[in-house]
Amino acid sequence: MRDKLRALVALIAMLAAAVNPAVVQAAQEPFQIVYGVPVVNVWINHRGPFRFVVDSGATWTIVSPQLARRLGLTVVARRRVSGAGADQLDADELVLGSVNAGGAELHRVVAYSVELPPALVHPQDAAGVDGLLGETFFHAFVTTLDYETSMIAFSDPRRFTPPRDAIALAMRMVAGDAVPAVPVVVDGKKTYFELDTGSGNWPVITHAFTAQGITEPFASGSEQTAQGAGGSYSVRSICAQSFELGTARFAHVQMWVQPQDLGITAEGDFGGSFGYNILRDFTVSLDFANHTAYFERNLMRPMVSDDCSRTKA
Repeated sequence: MRDKLRALVALIAMLAAAVNPAVVQAAQEPFQIVYGVPVVNVWINHRGPFRFVVDSGATWTIVSPQLARRLGLTVVARRRVSGAGADQLDADELVLGSVNAGGAELHRVVAYSVELPPALVHPQDAAGVDGLLGETFFHAFVTTLDYETSMIAFSDPRRFTPPRDAIALAMRMVAGDAVPAVPVVVDGKKTYFELDTGSGNWPVITHAFTAQGITEPFASGSEQTAQGAGGSYSVRSICAQSFELGTARFAHVQMWVQPQDLGITAEGDFGGSFGYNILRDFTVSLDFANHTAYFERNLMRPMVSDDCSRTKA
């Protein structure tokens, strides 16, 4: 049923885009890193700015209930949706008249209104966020995140020129053809990892993938509680000896593993996900139209990770 719902939402978004094409007027916009996730200014129905997380791991664009009420948005349907946690969510389906980020504007964007994680709504060192930019916005653009300069650009796919020296990886769409995953190698084992710009943590390995024999120097890995849309869930830390993304290789990478696969993790046939702790070493371009992700190395950071030794104590 969830797959049918996602397919319907994707079809609505495609039809809306065909009638109301994307408009790109500006090249770049600064973003702020809040708890490891990029946050940009967004205008909804020509009102704003509002603060949204750039979240390639979000199946839909998400608007907080507070912002939905403030803007007087009309609910078109009530749905049950899955998030990162164990719980399904009751969500109000919305169709936004326009969404504008960095001069890139898309009309009639399908969105949902659900409660956001408290850490993002009320962060200690920054202003809170009002929503998540998800696949229903990204599909129309090439999205480029420069983690070195904290700049984001949304480009017309027809005019985008791939970076000459970048690592180019084919994106495989998972979780109802809405979330990008790219090929990686973890401890010599090939799999696909979800590319999640909305994750500010270490990479997460699915419970099913760890069963294939990922090495575990931390036999008694510490238990922690993570939280996302969909509720909280427990994780424990393990250490991968190597993580390879194309020709880029990281050594001794701390990762999280869930006791069981939850939310969209349980629905996709992929090995895990990675976010800020890997992406910060690159300028990343996501070309949804051509199903390709590009990774340009950030020369200001060494291409070596040592997360395990830093957290061993």
